[in-house]
Amino acid sequence: MVAGLSAFASGRGWWLIGRVAERFTDGRVPDPGVRALFARQHRWQCWLDVEAALAVAEAECGVIPAEAAQAITSAARLEGLDVARIERGIAETSHPLMALVTELSMAAGEHGGWVHWGATTQNITQTGDVLVLREAHRVILRLLAGVLITAADLAERTAGNRVADVPGL
Repeated sequence: MVAGLSAFASGRGWWLIGRVAERFTDGRVPDPGVRALFARQHRWQCWLDVEAALAVAEAECGVIPAEAAQAITSAARLEGLDVARIERGIAETSHPLMALVTELSMAAGEHGGWVHWGATTQNITQTGDVLVLREAHRVILRLLAGVLITAADLAERTAGNRVADVPGL
């Protein structure tokens, strides 16, 4: 047997498989906060934010009652919803959004029937995911700014250094 694989064959290395597959660079490269942005519950909150924004926009256009938009916006906080019930609903239906919409509808009370009015799953999930990407983009820009500042500092500190002459370059 190939060295190192015997632990897996015997069942002793099972715990390592998930950890390596989760993020290869763990322990060597710090996470600048991007991983949390793509976590399921953060994505769900972004989807809820889109549902709330949709309700507000529809109320402004007279499509749904203003009271419904207010109730939906107030209820669109994941910490106020039953996450376990949402997870069960997703497991039972294999649908990424409807359990969340159902929970939001219940939380919005008498105005719950206006939740998701005129929207598709793709409208909500894709717009919410763009909100996540926008946050990740901000983190990446902040990291790049730090790299550029460091490079500029290095260039200034070493501007007077002599460079070895390499023939042919």
